Amino acid sequence: MKKLYFIFILALLPLSGILKAQITENWTPCSENPVDGTFGINGVRAYYQLSTCNNLETVLLKVENLNGYAVKVGWNDVVYTNDDKKLQLSGPQDSLTIAPNSSAIGECNNMNSKLAIKLNDFGTDKYNFLTFRVINFDFVPVH
Repeated sequence: MKKLYFIFILALLPLSGILKAQITENWTPCSENPVDGTFGINGVRAYYQLSTCNNLETVLLKVENLNGYAVKVGWNDVVYTNDDKKLQLSGPQDSLTIAPNSSAIGECNNMNSKLAIKLNDFGTDKYNFLTFRVINFDFVPVH
């Protein structure tokens, strides 16, 4: 009986991986270090995911602070399209303060946030969307 139970558990293991893969959030890196081309800058990283919020195609951002101190992060939003266009909104840098070892995450229920960006503000839609980047990405420690 124990042998049968063990075989049954082994048969279910691949299913647990499939289920986990379906509920895992899909965040794509969008902050590139201009100096060396690596992802993130000195323990601060940004990710995006394309979502539909209130029937609006939206880019949600997640900004991570892996440092042991608070940081004020600044950036500009850029959308790249399938037809090789770089779309950028005019205006000052977006910025926010993130506590030590934590993340700020865009959510559909807060569409006024700097972390929830409507694609139609860029004059494009999900069908022409290629990728999203934060440029002029930098931070300063907050004391």
